[in-house]
Amino acid sequence: MKRTARLLLLGMLPLAVGYLLNYLLMLLPFPLFFGSLVPLLLWAWLSGKMADLSENIWMQALLLNAFGLLMLLLTLLQELLLGGYWQNVLGLFSQVFFLTGLPLASVLLRPLTATQALWPFYLASWLFLFLLSLAGIWLTRRRRSKKD
Repeated sequence: MKRTARLLLLGMLPLAVGYLLNYLLMLLPFPLFFGSLVPLLLWAWLSGKMADLSENIWMQALLLNAFGLLMLLLTLLQELLLGGYWQNVLGLFSQVFFLTGLPLASVLLRPLTATQALWPFYLASWLFLFLLSLAGIWLTRRRRSKKD
């Protein structure tokens, strides 16, 4: 139970990183694509460090990204059902959570999408975080099994 709570709390870290990136972008211009790659790679590394390698990696990656799934649902609700974003903390947080993955999503999805909707990019950003969690846990498990 303690590990589950830790994984769920760690899943809130992209919100803090996204908020920090948003703040930094307001102060000084920098290429967001390269500025977001470092947090994405750190997310994979941290996922591997925090995981219990004897447990199911899919469930651990899902726990790590459960908060992100909630943010994704809030974002989809606002964009698809309400037609606009809330002008409050929930509206802001549900967008900045994905700020680390949006540059990569835009590079990969822009040629495939003809729409101006943002929800495919938010979905791709969540998928990147989930897949990076899986990769981090899997690589850590593989590396430790080779040591033994």
